[in-house]
Amino acid sequence: MTRARLVITVLLLAACAGRGSVYSGPTGPEAVAALYERIGMHGETPAAVRRSLGEPQRVERDTVANRHGYGTDTTITMLHRGWRHDFLALGASGTVILTGRETIDGAVGFPAGLRIGLTTASQLRARLGAPHDTDTVADTTVLSWRHPAMEADSYVELAVVRDTVRMVRWVPYVD
Repeated sequence: MTRARLVITVLLLAACAGRGSVYSGPTGPEAVAALYERIGMHGETPAAVRRSLGEPQRVERDTVANRHGYGTDTTITMLHRGWRHDFLALGASGTVILTGRETIDGAVGFPAGLRIGLTTASQLRARLGAPHDTDTVADTTVLSWRHPAMEADSYVELAVVRDTVRMVRWVPYVD
């Protein structure tokens, strides 16, 4: 019985060791830039996303009025395991613009040791620095960071529910 307790104690200590360990990777603006690079790794076009992730599990399309009055556009949502990519196909020119991407998949790894379902709001602040913006909607706090070197008004949002990151979303600047 004593040996079994020792084995259980060692296993419990090993399981808890990672939770209390100190993060030693990039922090602040360097970590934010790395986060942008990671979330952007699938490319900017539907073809690039297909090359990176394969055929989507589902594609949703919807026609919407062009906000500048140039006819109609088409929203395209590509759903892959772990990822959602949103595009806008401009009816007047045929140009396709990436309007956002997100994941809620805990298996997707991010720089700065960020993990969906494991990272807390205080860890986000410690690793990424102070957020550019904070918004609270119901039980969700959305923390936003801008890329340190990009002038455009794009940002990465991390949704925190009950002090744990539940979603990572990139919202690029689209005019």
